[in-house]
Amino acid sequence: MIAILEWKVERIIKGVSLISYGILLGIFLAKAIIYSEELAKTLPMNVIDNLEIFKNLVIFSCSGAGGSIIANHAERFLSEKDISPQQEIRAVNYDKQFRVLQHELTKTRTYLIYFSSAILILFLIILAMII
Repeated sequence: MIAILEWKVERIIKGVSLISYGILLGIFLAKAIIYSEELAKTLPMNVIDNLEIFKNLVIFSCSGAGGSIIANHAERFLSEKDISPQQEIRAVNYDKQFRVLQHELTKTRTYLIYFSSAILILFLIILAMII
């Protein structure tokens, strides 16, 4: 994996190579180590489980790194000129909406406190009547 990462080629080739390496190593690693069913039956179960974990680690790390390299390559071709004025992110002041939302949350919290207090008092009255 490190050799592919340090390889001096274009990013797209490096990314595809890294993904291919991860997939091929993940497929053939288990078959190369455990080459027969008889050998698999003699090995402890945790060895097979650890090999499966390592295989998944290789596949996911190589695919993730290769995908990141390809995404970085694609990002290189996006320029600021490609963004139209309608797509620009504009700062919007939501201060008033936040205050209204905060007020509504405060009211809701107050209602919940009153409701839970009423339920508790009702429960205590019923408990006192039973005892």
